[in-house]
Amino acid sequence: LLAACDVERANHDRKHLKLVLIGLWELGCRKEELQKILVKDINIDARIVMVWEAKRKMAKQRPCYISDRLLDALLENKVIDAPENTRAFGESRYYAR
Repeated sequence: LLAACDVERANHDRKHLKLVLIGLWELGCRKEELQKILVKDINIDARIVMVWEAKRKMAKQRPCYISDRLLDALLENKVIDAPENTRAFGESRYYAR
């Protein structure tokens, strides 16, 4: 799937999906959990992402380690340079079929 994201097909660029796929795999998140992660929830120095658990009645965060592959994807997509209250892994339209 990651290799397919690098190939442009029918004038559709799918590079933004690579960050989403790596985030889902490396953080062990559900789609809803990944959508809730903001830029301020990412600590590059400590290499930790705070993930809001989706299947709870009370909101609770859990720390997840940032792997080298995820760190490279975050830096490549300039997520850290974005404003603090923006979604780190894109808007919900990125998760459509």
